[in-house]
Amino acid sequence: MLTGGGTARQVFRHAEGEATAGHEVEPVWGEIFYRCDFCEPDTPAVWSYQVIPVETRIGITAGLRPGEMFSSKGLNDTPWYACPACAELIEARQWRELLKRSLSLYEERKGHKAATGLRIQTHETHQQFVQMMTGLRLPLDGSQ
Repeated sequence: MLTGGGTARQVFRHAEGEATAGHEVEPVWGEIFYRCDFCEPDTPAVWSYQVIPVETRIGITAGLRPGEMFSSKGLNDTPWYACPACAELIEARQWRELLKRSLSLYEERKGHKAATGLRIQTHETHQQFVQMMTGLRLPLDGSQ
């Protein structure tokens, strides 16, 4: 599809991880939308943080016998995206403030305090990012 001399790309508005949320992924025509991986789901990202590949635990499944557990693993090697406010905290290495920002925005959106498990998971996710980041961030608008 040509628009004003350019080509519109077929994109998916939601994240890849949401593709199995009980429905088929439907492609749409439009702009590529990168959302911040650290705060609000609809906050546009302006920076891409490059990371080294890290093996991650995807989930734990109970086995058929009592006490039997299985852990599956995956590889996280995709860039992480940040909005201006989160990127500022990342650049300043203000990890505690980044965590506070993430959790307070979640609580504001949901109308209740984040459960302890979510608070721990968010902290661990941020720590994983710290270990993975190469220090190189790229602007999503293509400028340098």
